[in-house]
Amino acid sequence: MKTAVIIVNYHNQPLTIHFVKNELGKVYEKLCVIIVNNDATSHSDGELVTALDAELVKEGTFRTSASSVYVISSPENLGFAQANNLAVDFIHNYLKTDYLLFTNNDIVIQDPDIIQQLIQKLDADYRIGMIGPQIVGIDGEKQSPFPYQLFWDRYVRMYLYTPFMTKEKKVERFELNYQENAREGFHYRIMGSFFLMRLADYLAIGGMDPGTFLYAEEMILSERLKQINKGVYYYPQAIVQHIHGATTKKSMTHRTICLEKMKSECYYYHQYMHVPELELFIGCRLYKCMQSLKYLVKR
Repeated sequence: MKTAVIIVNYHNQPLTIHFVKNELGKVYEKLCVIIVNNDATSHSDGELVTALDAELVKEGTFRTSASSVYVISSPENLGFAQANNLAVDFIHNYLKTDYLLFTNNDIVIQDPDIIQQLIQKLDADYRIGMIGPQIVGIDGEKQSPFPYQLFWDRYVRMYLYTPFMTKEKKVERFELNYQENAREGFHYRIMGSFFLMRLADYLAIGGMDPGTFLYAEEMILSERLKQINKGVYYYPQAIVQHIHGATTKKSMTHRTICLEKMKSECYYYHQYMHVPELELFIGCRLYKCMQSLKYLVKR
């Protein structure tokens, strides 16, 4: 098996089970699947292991087996970055794979050869460190790729300028139609819900940054890949559908999601783009005020 599929499960065993059985079941290629069960209990571990005929992995208890599905039990909620790093450590130590497919459990696969398509494109150009397909929401809108955005554009100007700009000017100024116009090639970042990397590249950049809990991982991977002279590639000929937020919206409110995203992105802007802490503090204060006003107006 050349490809290991990594899924992070958080209190959504039915969706994860459905995805492995029904969506990954469509794929022609033989895969090994690693599920990191965050905030695991014996019950949730048992659900996954029984339904998927999987091998349970707990610290100090793993034995090499012939299974193609592994459930790594984590009693702690590690978040996204640390959970993926844990899975890759396991793959590197115990499994012989060349490629890593990171995927959410709310993806609908349409092309049975999608993984092979991504691998062929990845192998055709060694400058590619991370590759993703066209990701389309249930509303038909494209969710990837993205340009680089300045901190002040992303968190302040986009909201402050709104009353003074036409919709067309705002779209143009902040590249809000970037996904619709994006063509195949290198872009700053792609959606993290479905993407492929070489195991060797992931290890070379040190994986994902455990300083984030949820969100901003794609931006950080983009910056880390630059360290080994590689980039992020968008391949729209391959397509998946994404039921966005199927897990996070069950466990987090919209406001909580916005604040968690802001926290992770501030870490990225400070650590990788060297935005001073004072600027981040002021920008985030303004953003929170604007979000509060927006929430009050909706009420």
